[in-house]
Amino acid sequence: MNTKPLKIAVLASTKATDLQRIIDEINAGNLNAKIEVLISDKKDAYAYSDKELEKINRVSMEASVTIKEFGNRLKNVYLTAPEEEVKKAIEENYRDFLSPTLLNLWLEDPSKALGRVTSSPWPERIEFIGVFLLSNDDQYIALGRIIEVTSVEMIEGGEASSQIAKFTIKKINGKWLIDNIEIENNE
Repeated sequence: MNTKPLKIAVLASTKATDLQRIIDEINAGNLNAKIEVLISDKKDAYAYSDKELEKINRVSMEASVTIKEFGNRLKNVYLTAPEEEVKKAIEENYRDFLSPTLLNLWLEDPSKALGRVTSSPWPERIEFIGVFLLSNDDQYIALGRIIEVTSVEMIEGGEASSQIAKFTIKKINGKWLIDNIEIENNE
């Protein structure tokens, strides 16, 4: 079995959306490849330099860890518990993953927080999809799928349901933290 990454070339479009998707697949471990050549025939194409690619790869890996670890804690915060218990669980489980702004918002109003609402299904994890640059280098958008399971899925695999979540991540004191979360409405 060859574990050496496949060297690939990418033809970049004006907005480089295909390039971003390839970068995300490499970072997610779904594509064993390394971008060696980046080509565009458009003068105004938005493509990444080696330095920019390196930074996006690094941010994507760091954001992935933060979001996945946060996702592993969702089941520990029972939102139907008494308010003081919910606040304590939010503080204990989320403080290492959320910006002070979002953490304080959820502590002030736990009804805005994510967590476990029922005994089954429960939020088991977040599958990281990818990261996208916003207007400045200290803020990105990341996408993930919140996966809910029951005891059946824990035994047989799969998922009971899922929701797409959009995370705004910011670099605060040298660490990528979640500053906002928007859940896509499945209706």
